[in-house]
Amino acid sequence: MSRQERTAGSEGQPESQSAETRLAFHRWAGLFSAAAGVFAICAFLIQPPDRATSDFFSFWAAARLLNASPYDPAALEAAQHAVCPSVRSKRFIRPPFYALMLRPLGRLPFHTAYAVWFAVNVCACFAFLSIWNRRPEAVWAAACFVPLAWSFGLGQDAPLLLMIFAAGTVLTARRRAFAGGAVLALCAIKPNVFFALPVALVAQRRYRALAGMVSGGLALYLASAALLGPGWPTLFVRAAL
Repeated sequence: MSRQERTAGSEGQPESQSAETRLAFHRWAGLFSAAAGVFAICAFLIQPPDRATSDFFSFWAAARLLNASPYDPAALEAAQHAVCPSVRSKRFIRPPFYALMLRPLGRLPFHTAYAVWFAVNVCACFAFLSIWNRRPEAVWAAACFVPLAWSFGLGQDAPLLLMIFAAGTVLTARRRAFAGGAVLALCAIKPNVFFALPVALVAQRRYRALAGMVSGGLALYLASAALLGPGWPTLFVRAAL
């Protein structure tokens, strides 16, 4: 092979790789855009304009009332009815630290906060997919999985929880067990779903991950205690029941 042929071949290879990279980027951008479109239809078009059925009302009102009490049903109802009089039974039944995490949204008008909440959960969904399964069919499956798509319509936080669980699990599997356990502690956002996580870690003898989870859980408890006092679990359980 002549020098000119070798030079031409070496110059053509980067161009071919660049074209493949651009094609892959456009393919993924199209997939994510289609999935985001499905989620947006559920979140904005199917729902009533006043979002009266959205569970986000409970998150937003609790974050807004953080300096008072996120568990006061009368105060929650008053904050929600100031935006939408037809809202019914949107109590806050999550730990106080979650309201603290959502405090920036509580400072925004409801409809602006709702749009930001939608964007946060779309990003969380795609982050979950990038952590857990990066194949194109996984994006289609997520867009077509009705419970996940409809969680956007109900203003819920399923994608956020999926991202947290995936991140903690992957960190634990990659020998960063303490950090993974600390991330998994955030699953306490919805303890009725993730209550068995510590039991699973013990059963698998992942004691370092368990130590991280206990440490993270203690930090979350203290953050909540700083808001509502050390007896906040009683308020939380009472609200949940």
